[in-house]
Amino acid sequence: MENIVEFYNSTRVILESFERFLKENELIGRVKVDHIGYKCESNESFVAMRSIFESPKENDSGASRINQLYISKRRIALITLNRLIDTSVGKIGLLEYSLKSGC
Repeated sequence: MENIVEFYNSTRVILESFERFLKENELIGRVKVDHIGYKCESNESFVAMRSIFESPKENDSGASRINQLYISKRRIALITLNRLIDTSVGKIGLLEYSLKSGC
């Protein structure tokens, strides 16, 4: 992923599957969503993903806040999105991403 636009475009495909799952399992109105989880393949992809949100270009949405922590020696970043992602069960305003286990 190279920029914020690519991030938001990539969420469309995932959200289409998510919406289908909600409808098929009659979950609309019964659940609420508040974040997206993303697993990075490597330390390099973790750093690259974080930099996309840290240095937004003009007209990019970026992040209003980025928190990073370590849990069980694994880096995890919580990004508060400037641009909310609409779903049928709520608006997503948080991206949680981390390294896959073993990285």
